[in-house]
Amino acid sequence: MTSINQNHASRALPHKTLLGFFFFLAFTAAAAAQSTTPGSATLEPKCMPPIYSVSPVTNPAPADRQLIMDLLHRYFWALDEGKPLGLDTLLLDGVIYELCDGREFQLKITKNKQDLIVYLKEIQAERDKVVYKTRHMESNTLLHSVDIDTVQGKTALLVTVQFAALPMPVLDYTATLHTTFRRDGSLWKFSKMMLVVDGAVVKASAR
Repeated sequence: MTSINQNHASRALPHKTLLGFFFFLAFTAAAAAQSTTPGSATLEPKCMPPIYSVSPVTNPAPADRQLIMDLLHRYFWALDEGKPLGLDTLLLDGVIYELCDGREFQLKITKNKQDLIVYLKEIQAERDKVVYKTRHMESNTLLHSVDIDTVQGKTALLVTVQFAALPMPVLDYTATLHTTFRRDGSLWKFSKMMLVVDGAVVKASAR
Protein backbone atom coordinates (compact mmCIF):
# COMPACT_ATOMS: atom_id res chain seq x y z
CA MET A 1 0.00 0.00 0.00
CA THR A 2 2.86 2.37 0.82
CA SER A 3 4.51 1.78 -2.56
CA ILE A 4 1.21 2.46 -4.35
CA ASN A 5 0.83 5.77 -2.52
CA GLN A 6 4.42 6.68 -3.33
CA ASN A 7 3.89 5.85 -7.01
CA HIS A 8 0.71 7.89 -7.05
CA ALA A 9 2.54 10.83 -5.46
CA SER A 10 5.42 10.57 -7.92
CA ARG A 11 2.95 10.60 -10.83
CA ALA A 12 1.01 13.52 -9.34
CA LEU A 13 4.08 15.74 -8.92
CA PRO A 14 4.76 16.28 -12.65
CA HIS A 15 1.06 17.03 -13.16
CA LYS A 16 1.21 19.69 -10.45
CA THR A 17 4.35 21.14 -11.98
CA LEU A 18 2.75 21.19 -15.43
CA LEU A 19 -0.36 22.79 -14.01
CA GLY A 20 1.76 25.50 -12.43
CA PHE A 21 3.65 25.99 -15.67
CA PHE A 22 0.43 26.37 -17.66
CA PHE A 23 -0.77 28.88 -15.08
CA PHE A 24 2.46 30.81 -15.55
CA LEU A 25 2.03 30.80 -19.34
CA ALA A 26 -1.52 32.06 -19.00
CA PHE A 27 -0.40 34.82 -16.67
CA THR A 28 2.45 36.02 -18.84
CA ALA A 29 0.27 35.91 -21.95
CA ALA A 30 -2.33 38.06 -20.22
CA ALA A 31 0.34 40.45 -19.01
CA ALA A 32 1.83 40.72 -22.48
CA ALA A 33 -1.59 41.37 -23.94
CA GLN A 34 -2.05 44.25 -21.52
CA SER A 35 1.38 45.66 -22.25
CA THR A 36 2.29 48.07 -24.96
CA THR A 37 3.35 46.25 -28.11
CA PRO A 38 5.40 47.45 -31.09
CA GLY A 39 3.36 49.56 -33.46
CA SER A 40 0.82 50.59 -30.83
CA ALA A 41 -0.66 54.04 -31.31
CA THR A 42 0.05 54.82 -27.63
CA LEU A 43 3.80 54.77 -28.23
CA GLU A 44 4.32 58.49 -28.64
CA PRO A 45 6.80 59.97 -26.14
CA LYS A 46 10.43 59.02 -26.59
CA CYS A 47 12.70 58.43 -23.63
CA MET A 48 16.01 60.25 -23.70
CA PRO A 49 18.62 58.22 -21.79
CA PRO A 50 21.51 60.42 -20.71
CA ILE A 51 24.66 60.31 -22.80
CA TYR A 52 26.89 58.39 -20.44
CA SER A 53 30.50 57.95 -21.40
CA VAL A 54 32.03 54.71 -20.16
CA SER A 55 35.41 56.41 -20.07
CA PRO A 56 36.47 58.64 -18.50
CA VAL A 57 34.33 58.43 -15.37
CA THR A 58 34.80 60.84 -12.49
CA ASN A 59 34.22 58.66 -9.46
CA PRO A 60 32.51 60.11 -6.40
CA ALA A 61 34.41 60.14 -3.14
CA PRO A 62 34.63 56.62 -1.67
CA ALA A 63 32.29 57.45 1.22
CA ASP A 64 29.70 58.91 -1.17
CA ARG A 65 30.02 55.96 -3.52
CA GLN A 66 29.33 53.54 -0.67
CA LEU A 67 26.26 55.50 0.42
CA ILE A 68 24.91 55.56 -3.14
CA MET A 69 25.48 51.83 -3.65
CA ASP A 70 23.72 51.17 -0.33
CA LEU A 71 20.86 53.32 -1.61
CA LEU A 72 20.56 51.23 -4.78
CA HIS A 73 20.62 47.99 -2.83
CA ARG A 74 18.00 49.21 -0.34
CA TYR A 75 15.74 50.18 -3.26
CA PHE A 76 15.95 46.73 -4.84
CA TRP A 77 15.40 44.97 -1.51
CA ALA A 78 12.31 47.11 -0.90
CA LEU A 79 10.93 46.00 -4.28
CA ASP A 80 11.70 42.32 -3.67
CA GLU A 81 10.30 42.32 -0.15
CA GLY A 82 7.15 44.16 -1.22
CA LYS A 83 7.68 47.18 1.02
CA PRO A 84 7.10 50.24 -1.19
CA LEU A 85 6.49 52.41 1.88
CA GLY A 86 10.10 51.72 2.86
CA LEU A 87 11.13 53.72 -0.20
CA ASP A 88 9.90 56.97 1.31
CA THR A 89 13.28 57.89 2.79
CA LEU A 90 15.17 56.95 -0.40
CA LEU A 91 13.42 59.34 -2.78
CA LEU A 92 13.44 63.10 -3.21
CA ASP A 93 9.99 64.68 -3.22
CA GLY A 94 10.30 65.59 -6.89
CA VAL A 95 11.81 62.29 -8.07
CA ILE A 96 11.04 61.44 -11.71
CA TYR A 97 10.54 57.82 -12.77
CA GLU A 98 10.32 56.66 -16.39
CA LEU A 99 9.67 53.17 -17.72
CA CYS A 100 10.77 52.69 -21.33
CA ASP A 101 10.70 49.77 -23.72
CA GLY A 102 13.61 48.45 -25.79
CA ARG A 103 13.01 51.05 -28.50
CA GLU A 104 13.18 53.79 -25.85
CA PHE A 105 9.49 54.65 -26.05
CA GLN A 106 8.01 55.90 -22.79
CA LEU A 107 5.48 53.52 -21.25
CA LYS A 108 5.10 55.14 -17.83
CA ILE A 109 6.17 58.31 -16.06
CA THR A 110 5.65 59.61 -12.54
CA LYS A 111 6.87 63.04 -11.48
CA ASN A 112 6.92 62.98 -7.69
CA LYS A 113 7.53 60.64 -4.77
CA GLN A 114 3.86 60.16 -3.90
CA ASP A 115 2.87 59.08 -7.42
CA LEU A 116 5.83 56.69 -7.68
CA ILE A 117 4.98 55.01 -4.39
CA VAL A 118 1.32 54.66 -5.47
CA TYR A 119 2.51 53.04 -8.72
CA LEU A 120 4.76 50.60 -6.85
CA LYS A 121 1.96 49.76 -4.40
CA GLU A 122 -0.29 48.92 -7.36
CA ILE A 123 2.35 46.51 -8.67
CA GLN A 124 2.65 44.97 -5.21
CA ALA A 125 -1.12 44.47 -5.08
CA GLU A 126 -0.97 42.56 -8.38
CA ARG A 127 1.89 40.43 -7.03
CA ASP A 128 -0.16 39.60 -3.95
CA LYS A 129 -3.03 38.33 -6.13
CA VAL A 130 -0.84 35.94 -8.14
CA VAL A 131 1.61 35.12 -5.33
CA TYR A 132 5.14 35.29 -6.67
CA LYS A 133 8.50 36.64 -5.59
CA THR A 134 10.91 38.79 -7.54
CA ARG A 135 14.67 39.14 -7.41
CA HIS A 136 16.28 42.33 -8.73
CA MET A 137 19.94 41.61 -9.43
CA GLU A 138 22.05 44.68 -10.08
CA SER A 139 25.55 44.66 -11.59
CA ASN A 140 28.10 46.68 -13.56
CA THR A 141 27.12 49.93 -11.88
CA LEU A 142 29.02 52.97 -13.11
CA LEU A 143 28.87 56.19 -11.12
CA HIS A 144 29.90 59.59 -12.45
CA SER A 145 30.26 62.63 -10.21
CA VAL A 146 28.69 65.66 -11.93
CA ASP A 147 29.36 67.95 -8.98
CA ILE A 148 29.72 67.63 -5.23
CA ASP A 149 25.98 67.11 -4.76
CA THR A 150 25.03 65.26 -7.98
CA VAL A 151 25.98 61.79 -9.23
CA GLN A 152 24.76 60.01 -12.35
CA GLY A 153 24.60 56.23 -12.54
CA LYS A 154 24.13 53.44 -15.03
CA THR A 155 23.27 49.93 -13.84
CA ALA A 156 22.61 46.59 -15.54
CA LEU A 157 19.55 44.88 -14.11
CA LEU A 158 18.25 41.32 -14.30
CA VAL A 159 14.89 40.47 -12.72
CA THR A 160 13.51 36.98 -12.09
CA VAL A 161 10.09 35.83 -10.93
CA GLN A 162 9.56 32.80 -8.70
CA PHE A 163 6.08 31.23 -8.80
CA ALA A 164 5.17 28.84 -5.98
CA ALA A 165 4.10 26.14 -8.47
CA LEU A 166 7.43 26.11 -10.31
CA PRO A 167 10.71 24.64 -9.03
CA MET A 168 12.89 27.30 -10.69
CA PRO A 169 12.56 31.06 -11.21
CA VAL A 170 11.86 32.45 -14.68
CA LEU A 171 13.36 35.51 -16.31
CA ASP A 172 11.07 38.53 -16.21
CA TYR A 173 13.26 41.09 -17.96
CA THR A 174 16.72 42.59 -18.31
CA ALA A 175 17.23 46.33 -18.42
CA THR A 176 19.46 49.34 -17.96
CA LEU A 177 18.64 51.63 -15.06
CA HIS A 178 19.79 55.22 -15.56
CA THR A 179 19.87 57.15 -12.29
CA THR A 180 20.54 60.59 -10.92
CA PHE A 181 21.34 60.90 -7.22
CA ARG A 182 21.35 64.15 -5.27
CA ARG A 183 22.67 64.94 -1.84
CA ASP A 184 19.95 65.80 0.67
CA GLY A 185 21.63 66.97 3.86
CA SER A 186 23.78 64.06 5.00
CA LEU A 187 21.92 61.55 2.77
CA TRP A 188 21.92 60.65 -0.89
CA LYS A 189 18.52 60.13 -2.55
CA PHE A 190 17.10 59.27 -5.96
CA SER A 191 16.36 62.34 -8.06
CA LYS A 192 15.60 60.51 -11.31
CA MET A 193 15.25 56.90 -12.48
CA MET A 194 14.86 55.78 -16.07
CA LEU A 195 14.35 52.04 -16.54
CA VAL A 196 14.97 51.01 -20.15
CA VAL A 197 14.10 47.35 -20.62
CA ASP A 198 15.82 45.36 -23.35
CA GLY A 199 12.67 43.91 -24.90
CA ALA A 200 10.06 45.65 -27.03
CA VAL A 201 7.18 44.03 -25.11
CA VAL A 202 7.10 44.74 -21.39
CA LYS A 203 5.30 42.32 -19.07
CA ALA A 204 3.53 43.83 -16.10
CA SER A 205 4.79 41.25 -13.63
CA ALA A 206 7.52 43.30 -11.94
CA ARG A 207 9.19 46.66 -12.06
